Amino acid sequence: MQGSIYPHCPCRDPGTSKPHRRGKGPDGRYWSECPRWDERGHKRWGFVVGIRKTGPGKWEQRRKQNFPTRKAAEDALADEIGDVRAGTALSLADRRVTVSDWCDTWMASKVNLRPSSVRSYRLIIRDYIKPSLGRVPLAELTPAHIDAMRDRIRSGRLRPAVNRRAEGGQVSTRTVNQILGVLHGILATAVKRRMLAWNPCSAVERESPERHEAQIWSPAEAGIFLDYVEASGPAWAAIAYRLALRFGLRRGELCALRWSDLDEDVGTLTVRCNAVAVGREVVIGEPKSRKGGRTIPLAADPGMAATLRAARKVQAKARLAAGPDWQDSGLVVADERGAMVPPWLASEMFARTARAAGLTPIRLHEARHTAGSIWREAGLDFKVIQEWLGHATMAITADIYSHVRPAI
Repeated sequence: MQGSIYPHCPCRDPGTSKPHRRGKGPDGRYWSECPRWDERGHKRWGFVVGIRKTGPGKWEQRRKQNFPTRKAAEDALADEIGDVRAGTALSLADRRVTVSDWCDTWMASKVNLRPSSVRSYRLIIRDYIKPSLGRVPLAELTPAHIDAMRDRIRSGRLRPAVNRRAEGGQVSTRTVNQILGVLHGILATAVKRRMLAWNPCSAVERESPERHEAQIWSPAEAGIFLDYVEASGPAWAAIAYRLALRFGLRRGELCALRWSDLDEDVGTLTVRCNAVAVGREVVIGEPKSRKGGRTIPLAADPGMAATLRAARKVQAKARLAAGPDWQDSGLVVADERGAMVPPWLASEMFARTARAAGLTPIRLHEARHTAGSIWREAGLDFKVIQEWLGHATMAITADIYSHVRPAI
């Protein structure tokens, strides 16, 4: 292994645009054709070192220039030699790998992701990471690069071409932290594979997300809402929001519920799928967690059987009216053509209907909180509520609903 430092001139010959010739004279002194060579601070320093033996007496060489002082070049050369001796020095090919290249490699290596996660990661990489960091060599990525990306996202200067956010393009702190989390995972794999010595995302401070206190409805308010939506429509909303307020189904769970998941003879409802909105696409996959797949007795809501019968009749009439345009999705919550109701539309309609009914609007996910709180107020055991809501542990159920119960 060999390494040395050398001075160089940043100027080029004005006639040929080639660098000035330079060399080392018989007296051991460096020289250059540049007339400013001897000016203080004009010269730059570089180093060259063999990083990988490619044959007898042959080395793959690493060269780096533009250090302001001889000392800086010597220190960088010492670090490089240390990496070579430790066996952690990257090859020249690996040093040319950009953040964009590595993102593609990372995505190809993720074989156990849910389809919704694959889609979400691809969008984050395409819309945020690649536009800001894609051209940066992976080995040269620093926390300053990541800080700059975060600031551009927060200000709205970096945003997708199709943006459903605020007019200025700003996203929430939670979304920014999600983007940083994906980037952290990408770089963590690079560290494991010795493409990086450390993860620069570890040095980037994340903001505390905005705290949102869950708002819920009382049993009376939930009843007013369901009566209103049943009378005013649309038809799919009556059963969708009953599933949310009476059975605690998540938005994606009620949108993906199929008629085959209902066993009216036994009197049960089984959650088997979850619909996730990624951008304007909807991906149907497994429930959110292992506990998310669950069975709830229809008796949890005495009015559910009648609502189901009414929904079947409405769909039968819609099928006849639609004719060949009918999409036989098999979904319980379907529009007038039999197609899935997009999750975002379910949320938007929920808020509009709440205002029209004269109620204080809550988020659709808070209908799930409302269901759990009503069950708790009715005296159900926390263990039963945990199973019906699909929480991983009873502690989650107790923490959430002991927090919201005083609001009833």
